[in-house]
Amino acid sequence: MGFIILSTYKAVMKAFLTTTKIQLPFESYADILESDFDVMTFKSSANEDYFKNAPSGSILRQIYEDKIAHYPGVWQLGIEESIRRILNKEVIYSADLGTIFLNSKNLCDLMDIKRLR
Repeated sequence: MGFIILSTYKAVMKAFLTTTKIQLPFESYADILESDFDVMTFKSSANEDYFKNAPSGSILRQIYEDKIAHYPGVWQLGIEESIRRILNKEVIYSADLGTIFLNSKNLCDLMDIKRLR
């Protein structure tokens, strides 16, 4: 019985010590709005429209006006330059990661965030 308890304890400790918690520079849309990051997306996409068509005065609309509207889109910059800016933490990429994943050789630094508040 003692062997099972000790083995379980050791396994839990190993799992705890090898797990890393990723600290994001933001936790909400308001944090993005207050950050120094610009937001890059595909122009004329559903993702851009999500911000662009948000109610006037909302945080999503402010993000569009302050951080998306003036920033060039992925196709304007080119895939390689877009990936470079994402990996250098110069910009937040707001869209499906499929195109970036297909074109990037170094995926270790990219993280898909499903939902913000």
